[in-house]
Amino acid sequence: MEFIYDFTEDGLKLQAVHWQGNNKKMCVVCIHGQGGNIIESYFATVWGDVLSKNNIGFIYGHNRGHSHMNDILMKDGQFKRAGATFEIFEESSYDVDLWVRKAKKLGYEKIILLGYSLGCNKSIYYLSKKGNVVDGVILASPPDMVGITLLEEPMYGELVKEARTNIEQGEPRKLLNDLLDGWSYTSSENFINFYTVGNDIDNLPIERNPEHFE
Repeated sequence: MEFIYDFTEDGLKLQAVHWQGNNKKMCVVCIHGQGGNIIESYFATVWGDVLSKNNIGFIYGHNRGHSHMNDILMKDGQFKRAGATFEIFEESSYDVDLWVRKAKKLGYEKIILLGYSLGCNKSIYYLSKKGNVVDGVILASPPDMVGITLLEEPMYGELVKEARTNIEQGEPRKLLNDLLDGWSYTSSENFINFYTVGNDIDNLPIERNPEHFE
């Protein structure tokens, strides 16, 4: 196992953990869920160990939405404050692309893209933009980000109103007064981007269309 680092196309330095097999025939590239990171992901280390023992490479790549808040180094030496609190979904394609390209640069012949939770939505969005750039896709625990929030967030209407007001007043990164789901700090821009119907993240409407996802 080794830590690897590289820059996204828009200049953010991200890290990944790479488990190597004994050959370069195949690599699974894992895109983590909301706020995920390698330190707190117990299952990712199991996946890495099992796959590498079976001569399959495994890359668990951080994206800019890792952890709740983080400061990510940029090519110009500045830092960008990111994390799940401030993440904009459409920017995730840069992060997925980084680790797919990295796997190819490491010499792997076949790439399997594994999305976990929110990583499923990101993988689908990435492939809708890039087309046939990987050899297979695994969607592990795919979420209906918008549908779940509509069903389970009792203050949804109030949060939407507060977030839109902050954005209109020129404060898109202002945190909402209440925690989403009782635990998650969320910026106004992130809330509208992630949890309103019809945005790019809304690509797995499982809760609202269960008959299509049996």
